[in-house]
Amino acid sequence: MLFKEKLYLVWSSDSSAISLNESSNMELVNPYATREEAVSALQHCVTRGFTDVIDPILKTHFKTSKLSDAPSECVELLTCVAKSGSLDVLQRLLGHVDPEFLETAYSHRTLATKLLTVAVTNGNYSVCGALVARGGDPNGHINGTTLLHTAVSRGHEKVLDALVEGGADLTLKDRRGENLISSVIMSNIKNKVNLVSRLVSGGVDPKSAGDNGKQPIHVAAAHSADVISRLVELDCDVNQPDVVHSDTPLHIACCRCNEKSIETLIKIGAKFNLTNNEGETPLAKLIKFATNTVDFHSKLRMKLARQLIKYGFVCKQKNSERTNKRKIGRDKVIELYQRLQKEPREVSSLQHLSRLVISANLQPKTLRKAVFSLDIPHHLKDYLMFPDFRFS
Repeated sequence: MLFKEKLYLVWSSDSSAISLNESSNMELVNPYATREEAVSALQHCVTRGFTDVIDPILKTHFKTSKLSDAPSECVELLTCVAKSGSLDVLQRLLGHVDPEFLETAYSHRTLATKLLTVAVTNGNYSVCGALVARGGDPNGHINGTTLLHTAVSRGHEKVLDALVEGGADLTLKDRRGENLISSVIMSNIKNKVNLVSRLVSGGVDPKSAGDNGKQPIHVAAAHSADVISRLVELDCDVNQPDVVHSDTPLHIACCRCNEKSIETLIKIGAKFNLTNNEGETPLAKLIKFATNTVDFHSKLRMKLARQLIKYGFVCKQKNSERTNKRKIGRDKVIELYQRLQKEPREVSSLQHLSRLVISANLQPKTLRKAVFSLDIPHHLKDYLMFPDFRFS
């Protein structure tokens, strides 16, 4: 597009700070425009991408004055740049803004921090560093959620990098008490495993539980099976009960009907039949919501339950004294489990029955270490970790 056409578009959009001498094809900035109109014209140029018009306006209207002399228009202009503008444009404009203006209070934070929150929310990583350098707080909050958590939850990994380079504290928790690892696990960021490793090396505790009592490994069991193995390598307990319900990661994976997480947990040494505070095993959590036999979701749960029963998963009768509840009526979970047990299925091999007994008698927290410390051939150690398990 010709420069003349750019200016025509700006002029036709009620920007009285700019006019054009069409006969000479030269840019002529209207020297009679008000300061407020000039700032509005700059915002229009930023929005439309006419960045080559910015400097002539600044030279004509703000040679001896500041953009911040028109405060409300200046805030709108800088917000526009923080939302989608480039670092170059921001730096050119900030050169015409009073530094003290960026320290103006806006809702218990400075203008610089407000602009930084806009950049983080919109994923504009290029301007984050410059705003931090001008006083933006990389540890700021948006409605109780830290900027780091906001960047992660929106999948803005480059924004996260910019905040960390600006001095953000990786160990901060959000308003729910969850650390950054849990937010990474629940995000749509692709490279979660490496990012979790990076956060741990930066001081984030992979075993820290949120206000809901769940550690990152419980969150991974629900949302991201790929992270589970890495957390176990970081010394997280694959059988860790949560604080509230004593659900293990396998309980949560079965409750969510997450096939990939169930398979991953089994192959890294999760105990099959530990019980939570309600006396429920992981299998009970799976079939608890499979009562409607014509529902597709219930049919899927039943199919998974049949495969888990074949590998040694069981349901246990609840102890009314343990749960401090009086038993009333039928236990539909146990009834469904008993019906599934009666269905015809292949007879388990002696090898498989033997490994179930061995696995059941090893310490829950050190299953993998216990298995590989046994004085048996290596291929038998591998077999004890259920490498053959998979959902068909």
